[in-house]
Amino acid sequence: MSSKTTRGVVSLLLTFAALTSTAATIVDNSEAAVTTRLSAPDVAVADLGPALAQRPAGPLTPAVIYDNHCVVCHGAGVAGAPKLKDKGAWAPRIAEGIDVLYQHVLHGYKMMPARGTCTECTDDELKATFEWMIAQ
Repeated sequence: MSSKTTRGVVSLLLTFAALTSTAATIVDNSEAAVTTRLSAPDVAVADLGPALAQRPAGPLTPAVIYDNHCVVCHGAGVAGAPKLKDKGAWAPRIAEGIDVLYQHVLHGYKMMPARGTCTECTDDELKATFEWMIAQ
């Protein structure tokens, strides 16, 4: 058998394998099948338990929250974020009012994501961290 023929046979076999495996993986999307799949236990979610349990008991300190979330932008001034301890950068923002800035922390502002990426932080923890940051 020539190499050209061999390549043709291999190509044909690969095409056949791809077509038959695709046919075998057609999903039943009937209402009954979807209901059954949705009511089945979700193993992927159940496995998140240990990962979600990583949060220490009690409130997180402002320094811990800053070091694990805020420092990413406020450490280097990424996307215009005022750096920690840069009074000149913080002054015009503080002049807008503490309540306005706190709303930026909770809901995001420009490039800053809501809650500063600390989705597990309580509102009180975020407020304490924000107050700690502007006091530096």
